[in-house]
Amino acid sequence: MRILSLFKYILYSLLILSILLFASLFALRTWLNNELLSKEIDISFTKNFIARYVIAPDNNINYQFDKIELKNSNDRVLILLSDVQISDEINELNFYASEIEITNSLLDRVFGPLKGFFKTTDSVNNYIITNPIFTLELENDVQSNNELINIAKDSNNEEILLEDSIAFLGDLSPEFHFYQPALYEVSKFINYIKSIFSDSPNSMVLLNNAIFNLKYPNQKYKFNSPLVEITTNEEKVEMKTSITSSNVGNDQLGMSIYASSLILSDATNLDISFKNINLKKLTESINKFDLDLFDGHLSGRLNVSFNKLGRVIKSNLDLNVGQGVINFKLPYSKSKTNNLNDAYFSFSFQSANNEININEMSVYHDDFKIAGSGKVEVNFRQSGNIDGFEITLFDFNLQKRDEVILDKSTINMSYDIESASFSFNEITGLLPVGDLKLTNKISNDSNQYSIEVNNTDSSNLDRILSLFPASKASKWFVDNVNDAQIIKLNATSKSHKNDNNSNDQLEVNINFSEADFAYYKNYPNIQNSEGNLTLNNKGISVQIYEGDIVLENSSKVKIRNSSGKIINVDNNYIADFEITADCGIQDCIEYFHEIGESKDSLIDLQNRISGNASINASVLIDTNLGFTIDSIKEADLNVESFAFRLNDESVFMSPLATFNVQDNKILSSGEFNFSGIQSTFDVLADFNQLDPKLEVVVKANPSPTELGILQPVLVNYISGLARIPTEFRINMPLTDIGNFDLNSFEKITMKSDLTNVSIKYPILRSGKLTNERAQVKLTVDKPSNEGEAKYKIEYDAQDFVFELLLKRKFNEVTNEWDFVNFEVLNLSSSEITNAQILGYIEDNVLIADFIAKEAEVSDFLRRNLFSIDGDNRSNFKNLPDMRILIQNIDKVSANNRDISLLSGEIIIQNKKLYRMQVDGFFNEDQNKRIEIKYNLEEEGLPADLGVNTTDAGAFLGFLGLYQNGFNGSLQIRSTGPNINNMTGEVFIENIDIFNDKYLARLFAESSPSDLIDINKIQLDSRARYRIIDENLIIDKAELFGNNVKFELSGQLNNETGSLKLPGTYCPEYELNASFGTIPIFGPVLTGGDDNCMFSLPFQIVRESRGEPTLLRLNTTGMFAPGILRDAFDYN
Repeated sequence: MRILSLFKYILYSLLILSILLFASLFALRTWLNNELLSKEIDISFTKNFIARYVIAPDNNINYQFDKIELKNSNDRVLILLSDVQISDEINELNFYASEIEITNSLLDRVFGPLKGFFKTTDSVNNYIITNPIFTLELENDVQSNNELINIAKDSNNEEILLEDSIAFLGDLSPEFHFYQPALYEVSKFINYIKSIFSDSPNSMVLLNNAIFNLKYPNQKYKFNSPLVEITTNEEKVEMKTSITSSNVGNDQLGMSIYASSLILSDATNLDISFKNINLKKLTESINKFDLDLFDGHLSGRLNVSFNKLGRVIKSNLDLNVGQGVINFKLPYSKSKTNNLNDAYFSFSFQSANNEININEMSVYHDDFKIAGSGKVEVNFRQSGNIDGFEITLFDFNLQKRDEVILDKSTINMSYDIESASFSFNEITGLLPVGDLKLTNKISNDSNQYSIEVNNTDSSNLDRILSLFPASKASKWFVDNVNDAQIIKLNATSKSHKNDNNSNDQLEVNINFSEADFAYYKNYPNIQNSEGNLTLNNKGISVQIYEGDIVLENSSKVKIRNSSGKIINVDNNYIADFEITADCGIQDCIEYFHEIGESKDSLIDLQNRISGNASINASVLIDTNLGFTIDSIKEADLNVESFAFRLNDESVFMSPLATFNVQDNKILSSGEFNFSGIQSTFDVLADFNQLDPKLEVVVKANPSPTELGILQPVLVNYISGLARIPTEFRINMPLTDIGNFDLNSFEKITMKSDLTNVSIKYPILRSGKLTNERAQVKLTVDKPSNEGEAKYKIEYDAQDFVFELLLKRKFNEVTNEWDFVNFEVLNLSSSEITNAQILGYIEDNVLIADFIAKEAEVSDFLRRNLFSIDGDNRSNFKNLPDMRILIQNIDKVSANNRDISLLSGEIIIQNKKLYRMQVDGFFNEDQNKRIEIKYNLEEEGLPADLGVNTTDAGAFLGFLGLYQNGFNGSLQIRSTGPNINNMTGEVFIENIDIFNDKYLARLFAESSPSDLIDINKIQLDSRARYRIIDENLIIDKAELFGNNVKFELSGQLNNETGSLKLPGTYCPEYELNASFGTIPIFGPVLTGGDDNCMFSLPFQIVRESRGEPTLLRLNTTGMFAPGILRDAFDYN
């Protein structure tokens, strides 16, 4: 009972105390409300309590503020903190605010109006922070790393989510990412907010005019935000703001930030929208992030989710890049500075695999456009900074000036931040034509690229090579290759890390077809070619299976199985070619001209020759100097249907000519046909001398018939069935090869062996028979400085020698060679010995001085005297107007009679013998003179012939008319149209006849008196005669001797040698003739005045030359009276 009473007492006492307490509180609350309505109440004495239990119960946070006041605002009690400073123990975070207003639901119920005391609301803390300044120390890597590591170790063995422990699995020294301190501080800040509002989830923090300072050693970057709003609820904490930034410069950037974190999660979601960010100027004062990569403006949106360690769980970035300058060398661009026009990127990132996914990429800069997707593996250093990137691009497309360079490609490459350079690892993709594969091998001292391209063309290859550092090989390809189908290309480019680009080693091997290229500048294009090409910095090597060298005149040289190298020797390019080609020989010469040979030396030669050439040559050409003969190491040419035009009328042709060039010499040989004569030739061109020479040797074996076709006049002089070995040898300077005229020759010789043919000598009418030795040689020397040329003909036969020197001079007015003079140095034969002739032209008349030692003219007289052939119409028809001055002939022989010291003059005019006047001495006796004169005064009038000699017998014997006469005098006077058609008279006195068998027989038959010596008689004679061509007609001839008389007439035919001379012989002429004086009976007995009563008819007859001469006598007629004698004579 007593215990119950005690309990009641205590209960009532507590009730009374409670009532008193509440009454006191209400009284205090009422007083406070009344006081707060008029002023703020300083309650700084409670700051430790408020800091501990109202602001944040965290022992790691240091709080300092000037004072704490209570304030009434809108019937709510607020705590007002002034000059607040907050920092953590490691000084990573420093906070200052001029004023903080705190609204707490508990304080509001306790100290607020009475009506709010009985409200049942959750605990709420609201903060309004004015002019806050946040300073983050981001350089304290050691502490940050250690703190992150300690958190990762989880010393309290609490459960750590997989996303929190990424990259730390059992690793006590985890890799550190540069962004982690910032994200870690953000995560700490968000978690700090969570802890603040853990008991009052529906709370809000407003930061007015906030300043955020990012501090590095001696550097600070400041962000300004007019308003930061932080709200909490039972599910999450949210923060949003928009900020601007300025640093040393005046550039402004705009940024909107939204962050959220679930109450039950340590992950934070951050969403940032930004625009007008200049990356260069944003980072130029932050050493750690000083990336001078891009000077321009960025806009976009970043959404990132990260854990409490600052590791990114997932993120997405949509980035728009405006115009600007890219300050690093792109792998496909030659410049280190690139002008960006526009770009868009879409990225996603996870710290778990250190990999950035490129969801979409589109970039426009300079003339380029790139697009594609891919992934980027980020390589972090232990310090957390980025060392570089391993980039893989998919569906990559590269365009230049809207032309596709690479499409549907996969690219593996690396980017090194320290050197700000890209390096390819591998590229595979499609070209506009063909496909590409590129690999890169990196060693300690070099980078080596390897390219394989299939089924493309040169335009794509140009674009590919332009992506590499400039080299001599790539420059050659760009400059010299116009078009080509690339069947397969393999290229390697090796650059030493310590070398500059000029020493990069590029080697390209190409299998090509349908190519159009030139070996070097000024070299003709090679088209439609197929082969293999190798390029490197030392030179170019080409193997051409087939192709066409196209010349300026559109003609072609067809190449087959040829190879060539262009070698760089001390910056001089030397072309070393092995050429196998087919072309027209004229096109070959044009080719030599176009690769450097002087056209002046080739143009005339090019116009002279033709044929189809097959060339196999090895040449070495200095491309600066061009092609010369020294360029040829060795060459073989086979020319089919080769033709060389000597002049407008003469061409020699060879079915196959071969040429060999070696050691600065050209050797050529072949067969050719010249005007139907099959010949061979050998040519030697020697360029080793200071004055290069050419020697041409032509050999032929023409038949007389072929010579007759070549020169019809020779038909009359050369005959036979054998052939004539002939050799021409021409020596000339090579510099004049194109002219090929007499001025260009140094010497021409021709030799012929005429042994096996028959030859008739012109004029002389003699000749040689088959198998009699005979050789002829023609020599032509180079014209003198005065333009005079000499031709020497030497003929040496078994019985005939002839040497002729002919001089001609070039007439620049008529462009012809005019005759100057000729000189027969030696003319010797069976008919003439040591004859010499000097001739020249004067007023279109050939004047010749003639001297000789001996001349035998028997055959000449026989052929030309009393002969049809001796007629002027045949004898002189081919002769020009000429005047022959016979200076002296020591001895002229005919029919065993000699004329000594013959001299005189012979003139031929208008194809006729116009005048002749010669004289000499018979038998070296100056008392026995012979003088012959022939004169044709005017055309149409008869010619006059006169002969005077003091040795009639020698003259008749000389002419071959009568050989038994000696001494006596003779005169001939005749006229007629020409020397072989004349009528005249002959007067002979005191001619001695010795041993005439015909006279002896006549004397014997007529029983001459003792006064007559039948073997010797002296006669006088007069006769009329006519010469009609080959016939000598004696109309009436009378011969008177010592008491004898002869009469005869008839004719002699000099062609056949026949003669028929009928006549009568009157013995005892004085007695016989006296019968004629008998009146009446005398004429009957003698037959007329001066006739004989008794005469013996006779006839001298010969059928032809070589037949015996017969004397026919009619002894019966001797006794017939004169009036009847005609019945018994031979007429």
